[in-house]
Amino acid sequence: RMIQTEIGTNDGTAAVKKNDKWGVIDMNNNIIVQLIFDDAKAYNEGFCITIRDDTVYIFDKSGTNQ
Repeated sequence: RMIQTEIGTNDGTAAVKKNDKWGVIDMNNNIIVQLIFDDAKAYNEGFCITIRDDTVYIFDKSGTNQ
């Protein structure tokens, strides 16, 4: 069961948590960023920020790590 916790303001995405790991989905529940992170923020202005093992990752709307 996924728990929606943060919705992107203009990007139609949500950061979600499942089994203590975070990722990002779109409003059709398609996973954009895999749920493998310690923290994640929904997309804002085309990018989202995630954290895993104290490393910050930035993803574009296609889910590609920048």
